[in-house]
Amino acid sequence: LFIALFMLREKMVRQNADVAGMRLRKADKYARKRLRKSEALLKQGKDAAFYEELLGAIWGYLSDKLKLPMASLSKDSARSLLVARAVDDETIGRLFSIIDACDMARYSGITANYEKSGLYREALTLITLLHQKLKKV
Repeated sequence: LFIALFMLREKMVRQNADVAGMRLRKADKYARKRLRKSEALLKQGKDAAFYEELLGAIWGYLSDKLKLPMASLSKDSARSLLVARAVDDETIGRLFSIIDACDMARYSGITANYEKSGLYREALTLITLLHQKLKKV
């Protein structure tokens, strides 16, 4: 029993030392946590914070899953990496339409065309879909 526990502990130490692997494994968890926070902000009526948190969840997820630092992550780099990982154009288009809608609402204040709860549900659906597609590759 002692040997088994020792080996398990060594395995956990090795896994925790792999920072990139840890980010990859926990990307979905962090994204869902930020989405829950954005949902709470939506219910509180804090629109600017809602859009900021929703964007943070999406960009953070993409950064972690695509193994690309946030500083060098852009729409073009994300699109090329998603295409390279066999994500279909429709999913990529839906993802960037959410990002565009959030950017438009945050910076211009125009929110008439976007239903906030719909954006939240769409973001949650797309992160789940991307998790399934990126897990296969």
